[in-house]
Amino acid sequence: MATYRGFKKGSITVKVGQTVFPYTKVGLNTKSGSNGMYNISLLLTYLKSNDLESSKNQNLQNSKSLYGFVNPHFYTLENGNLILENNKFYTSAKKPEIVQLEMTKKEIKNMGVR
Repeated sequence: MATYRGFKKGSITVKVGQTVFPYTKVGLNTKSGSNGMYNISLLLTYLKSNDLESSKNQNLQNSKSLYGFVNPHFYTLENGNLILENNKFYTSAKKPEIVQLEMTKKEIKNMGVR
């Protein structure tokens, strides 16, 4: 599951549950934070366990998250395999071969990427 922050209110163009392919417009960025810069925040999580029954008796001392987190790597002009750091500037880049690595042939065809 991807959680984004930093988009202009009402500008999101995708629907909940929709598969978002590379190069799909998600929304419009807005200025945020005390620096007056444009910022986007992305949080990627996945369900580690669907055992919701075991979580009923948990408290702060013994609770375990049902979710895991993914630290995404980005392809930028500065580096082809980069984990972004706070308060640094990056130049986005794209390389079709990287985009297609985890896509099925049908997904690639539907995107129109060759």
